[in-house]
Amino acid sequence: MTFRTSFLEWSLEQFPELSLDFDGESAKTRLHFAFVAFRKHTQAAIDHHDQTRLLEFFEMADRVLNCGYPDMRSLFHVVYVEDLHFHDERTLRSWALQLLTPALRHERARSISRLPGNST
Repeated sequence: MTFRTSFLEWSLEQFPELSLDFDGESAKTRLHFAFVAFRKHTQAAIDHHDQTRLLEFFEMADRVLNCGYPDMRSLFHVVYVEDLHFHDERTLRSWALQLLTPALRHERARSISRLPGNST
């Protein structure tokens, strides 16, 4: 089983709402939908201060960065890594920066050098 297949299966288990989106779509489109859902649920964990869930998500994000093929990592970077919000507004989010794995911290710093938390 490829890592992409494994990730898509994990996504369906974690985010059952994807089953309707996946129906009849190509693997590439399913992967995009899965990354969007993954980002939305990760952002919700950040916004709701769900540290346990966030750590689980960051662990899977690390696996994507380490195990995904180059095109998969590139899509993940654009859809997930670059689009997570850690700045404090009405919701305190900066607390989650300390939970970033080294790989995620590196990926964010690589392309979003001006966002908070990228200097560590």
